[in-house]
Amino acid sequence: MTHEELARFLALRVELFDAIRVSLEEDGHCKSYEGLFNICFPNYFDHRSGDAESWGITLDCYLIGPNRHYTWSGATFADVLERCETDVRAWIDEAICMRDEINSAVNP
Repeated sequence: MTHEELARFLALRVELFDAIRVSLEEDGHCKSYEGLFNICFPNYFDHRSGDAESWGITLDCYLIGPNRHYTWSGATFADVLERCETDVRAWIDEAICMRDEINSAVNP
């Protein structure tokens, strides 16, 4: 994991937390685990063998995304982060679009 990759991860976390905050302002219903990220580092043996699925990111999030619990895994942190960023940013965009549709239906 590089400093740049960690900075990207932290930026994604800020974006997700902003989306969660907006969602909570509209409807306070949530789960206590909202936005919990975990980074899974390779263990000693996976690191030595170069196991293809040894890096991981997990996310627990009720308000943003189609499910509640997500896992991305891969050979490098960069691979995992890229897939995570793509999914989470798409879910944030969907939440914004849905919110905009609801607001325009309520306030034509």
